[in-house]
Amino acid sequence: MLIDVDCETDITGADLLVEDDIEAIGSIFSQENITADDTGFFSYLGSLVNRITKLFVQDIDASGNVNVNGNVTASNFIGNGSLLTDLPAGEEIIPVYLGSDLNATSVGYTTIFTITLAPGKMNIVQAYLAQSTSTTGVAIQNRVIVNESGPVGYCNFVTQTGGADAVDTIEVSTSSADTGENTLSLATAIPFINTVTCTVIADSNQKDLIVQFDSEDANNVTTHAGSYYTHAVN
Repeated sequence: MLIDVDCETDITGADLLVEDDIEAIGSIFSQENITADDTGFFSYLGSLVNRITKLFVQDIDASGNVNVNGNVTASNFIGNGSLLTDLPAGEEIIPVYLGSDLNATSVGYTTIFTITLAPGKMNIVQAYLAQSTSTTGVAIQNRVIVNESGPVGYCNFVTQTGGADAVDTIEVSTSSADTGENTLSLATAIPFINTVTCTVIADSNQKDLIVQFDSEDANNVTTHAGSYYTHAVN
């Protein structure tokens, strides 16, 4: 049975019970539910040719798939997102490694890394230095400088000595002090890790942060390949 309804005036009611089909030229309004007996609520709304172009709802509970050809916009997407594909990659903090061993004595500082600072940003640099000494008791001294004045910040150094770690916090400048260690009770020629963490606010001009080391005396000390730094910008 097919019921044709010419809705020049709207049909409005609390309940509308029809056993077969309703065709409406205008609109049908209900203050309560519209339910189809044989299929739950609805088998289909609209058709492939005559689609419903806009749907205003408060909640959608779907036990199956929701297929969308256009965009989906939401205040929040909840879940672990493990099945989402083709998402843009987030910005990664990629380590930069030292490619070959570097040696130094007390004659002068040897540069390990030259790191370009992001202008006008806070730069957080962490360096992990695999270092060793060739002579028993000879300590390694690290420092961090900037190539030109402008950036401001501090570097925190954790230096292994064989006893308690030496911790130094030194302000960054064009002639920053080094860690000044003069004792070391670790074995010779075996690398150990010294760390440097710097927080530097760069000015608007391009500047470099330079990580250096030397020996407390004329004996040789080494920073080994595989030492690395990371650089985060905020």
